[in-house]
Amino acid sequence: MHTLTLLVMPIGAGWTSPAVGSHVYEHGASVNIEAYANVGAIFDHWDVTFIQSGVTIPTDSWFDTIPMTEDIQAIAYFNIINHYLTISTTPEGSGSVTPESGEYQSGSLVLLTAYPNVEWHFSHWDINGNIITGNPIQVLIQSGTQVVANFSVGTEFEPGSVHTAKATMTNPTNTGFDYEAYLYMGIDLAVVSASFFHLNADESKQAEFSVVMPATPGIYPVHLGIFSGGQNIALYKADEDVIIVAPAIFDPNIKYISFNYWTQGSIPSDFLINSRQTATVGPFATYISETYMLEVVLLKNGEIKASGFCQFYFQDSNASYTAINIDNFVLPSEPGEYDVQIRTYRGGQLTGIYPEGKLIVYPITEPSDLAFQNLVFSLPQYSGLIWHYLDVECDIVNTGNETITREVSLLLHYHDYTAKYGHWWRVVTGASYYNLGRVTLTLAPGASFHYHYAGTTVGRGESCIELRDDMGGISEYKCAGW
Repeated sequence: MHTLTLLVMPIGAGWTSPAVGSHVYEHGASVNIEAYANVGAIFDHWDVTFIQSGVTIPTDSWFDTIPMTEDIQAIAYFNIINHYLTISTTPEGSGSVTPESGEYQSGSLVLLTAYPNVEWHFSHWDINGNIITGNPIQVLIQSGTQVVANFSVGTEFEPGSVHTAKATMTNPTNTGFDYEAYLYMGIDLAVVSASFFHLNADESKQAEFSVVMPATPGIYPVHLGIFSGGQNIALYKADEDVIIVAPAIFDPNIKYISFNYWTQGSIPSDFLINSRQTATVGPFATYISETYMLEVVLLKNGEIKASGFCQFYFQDSNASYTAINIDNFVLPSEPGEYDVQIRTYRGGQLTGIYPEGKLIVYPITEPSDLAFQNLVFSLPQYSGLIWHYLDVECDIVNTGNETITREVSLLLHYHDYTAKYGHWWRVVTGASYYNLGRVTLTLAPGASFHYHYAGTTVGRGESCIELRDDMGGISEYKCAGW
């Protein structure tokens, strides 16, 4: 019996038949091997090595037949296909785009986000000659890709509002003509109004166009087409675009943002680099049924270092909501102080940027060396008690080789459940985490401390807890409810 071992290089670039791993065959058996590339890679060659003989035979064919005369290792090599994504903005100085230009593996999905500068508005993307209006968008990289983010200046109007556009028309000829003028809005040149008039030789006249503004927020280039006798004479573009702006979904007087148990007004003290957090934003109100998106960004010197998105749909108009969570928000890898912003989008358009103070991200200076074992969490019920009675026990052990002093916090994550539209929505009420107290422990190597907390706390519904120390150690996450 002989062993055939199949491998793929680079790992994940493709797959083989038989599958990657070791397979046992009788002496003299003939085994067909095949290699298949995953998206973003291309097969290059096999290296087939006869182990006892020490001979390696390369082959460029994606399939081969191997005689099992001894143990054999066959490695399928693939080449990763990369394409260059070129990103630019126009006009110069009008805005920026994340990420920057660079190489991406074929088959990658790249999230592009356009950020207009002050007094500018995002208009549309030009991607290899195709016009796309959403923001942000995902781009599938299958070849070299040219992306241009177009920004514009313009006057803002409310959806559905009625206005009058005026244009002075002049007949420069020595003959009178009948004219038709059509006002277009949008990149698809949709007709929104028309005016019909006669101009004598060398006569000028002001034409008026009654316009009902589009219902969908966005940037609408404005053109004026002139016809006479059924012939297109000219097409003019207005100096400024029309910008349809939806009512803001945030009331700046009532919103807040919290990261885990960082509540408004407190100084964060234990947000470690690369740690995953939950950003909670709210409360806020909406005035139009629409798909909305929140983005929370962390900036340093004006450059975005971390961001997280949450997209959601409001079925009701004129409704207020408690909070929205952005889970798995990854803090930057560089310690320091970061500016926090909430950015709001409606219908794919950026509708507001709200500064929200600062967040301090701390380095991991040394391993935690604390283990949280045998965690028990319960919510005992007592007659007449409308609040939770919280009971937590855990063994905290120093697994390191030195005596250490650590500050340990017990955190409560409280949920309330509200029925909405026939299914359950989870709404976090208030800040998403509550710190139920901290204890400072000094433990020798191998020593343990039996932690026990018992007391009343907030609310109804489901509650979850975890223990953390100030060096990044964390217990399991346990939940309980009435």
